Amino acid sequence: MERILTVTMSTQSLPAARSQNRKNPLPPPNDKARASAPSNKVSKTTVEGASRGPIAKARPVEFILEDGGIQFASVAGTFNNWDPKRTPMQKTGSGWKATIELAPGRYEYRFVVNGEWISDARAKESVPNTFGGTNSVLKV
Repeated sequence: MERILTVTMSTQSLPAARSQNRKNPLPPPNDKARASAPSNKVSKTTVEGASRGPIAKARPVEFILEDGGIQFASVAGTFNNWDPKRTPMQKTGSGWKATIELAPGRYEYRFVVNGEWISDARAKESVPNTFGGTNSVLKV
């Protein structure tokens, strides 16, 4: 039986999370670096902690929000290029949930609740982002 890693956040924590900067945590593109990069090269992104050699097996990770007046929710992070449209959360009986397959590694993420970017107040680790807030950290 496969174990599912679950990330949860109560919306009772939303006021504290909303006090942080609400902007997208994705840093602005580095046009200078992009302009100087050769166009015939393929860029590669690796996840910190990912194994070299055989591809590490992805496992399901659940992101859960307890309902508290949420009309729309999604999760965005390094696993989906910070695109809030790529991982919408689905309404459940007691809240919102999204399940995605993630390979072992370290990921940063934030919830997008009713259009506002918020950090996961229950995350075990967080790091500062370039917008004056924090990104939550998940280790798979």
